[in-house]
Amino acid sequence: MKESSTFLQFRTLLFSRIVPTLRDIGLFGPKVRAAFTDMGVLGFEAVDVEELMASDEGIAEGIDAERAGQVEQTVAAGAQGPGQQTVVGTVPVAAGDGIAGRRDPSGSSGVRRSAPSGHRRARSARAAG
Repeated sequence: MKESSTFLQFRTLLFSRIVPTLRDIGLFGPKVRAAFTDMGVLGFEAVDVEELMASDEGIAEGIDAERAGQVEQTVAAGAQGPGQQTVVGTVPVAAGDGIAGRRDPSGSSGVRRSAPSGHRRARSARAAG
């Protein structure tokens, strides 16, 4: 597992933040330096954490903007009424396809989360008898 590409990517992302942060707050003594050398992450000492954080913020803002657009399209699709179709991202979505637009078989609003009460009583009676 320690050699899997996912683990190596995780370790790279993690230590690209930890190593320069420890350096910046003054906790980068000889023991820490030796441990990071042994782990092969000492190269992150030269990373500019402020630049990384600014890059992360830019990426997050892009993701947030894309998601906001998807939400707006979904709301618009729901407002169109039954039988209408719109595209959310790259997926066509019929109005009412979202969980918020679904109705349970009894016609009440919301999503049915449990069995009808009569069904529960019958199961309870069988279990007790």
